[in-house]
Amino acid sequence: MAKEDIVVVAVDGSDASKNAVRWAANTAMKRETPLRIASSYTMPQFLYAEGMVPPKELFDDLQAETLEKIEEARAIAHEVAPELKIGHTVAEGSPIDMLLEMSHDVTMIVMGSRGMGGLSGMVMGSVSASVVSHASCPVVVVREDNHVTDSTKYGPVVVGVDGSEVSQK
Repeated sequence: MAKEDIVVVAVDGSDASKNAVRWAANTAMKRETPLRIASSYTMPQFLYAEGMVPPKELFDDLQAETLEKIEEARAIAHEVAPELKIGHTVAEGSPIDMLLEMSHDVTMIVMGSRGMGGLSGMVMGSVSASVVSHASCPVVVVREDNHVTDSTKYGPVVVGVDGSEVSQK
């Protein structure tokens, strides 16, 4: 399948995620491409024990909570780029698996440096570290304190290269 010219932003409701939405919306607007907001939910582990079938209400609640995060992100994106076309993806399961699968078909993935479960001392969360390490497209990690403003919306951007074929891409 050919890559879709689209910017994907991963959201989880954290402050870093909200800054990632601002960055992604600004980038999608400048590239004149749509934005896709992606989020996932995971069924609590204890419900899988001994063949338990989780109640449908729990699925509904988890999906509703995830859609609230999507709608909050959509509002933030429209503050930055009111005319931007925005879609969304909601998946059950690991956010890492969802984003790595999406990375085969999209232009770039944007995500916050730390999510809701991050430890305050970590520079980059486990989800962002995994996606950066294994994605098939460029990944932008936006720090929680990196706010998009009129004076910063065009840069700076830092790209690390080491001369290898992979870094040249």
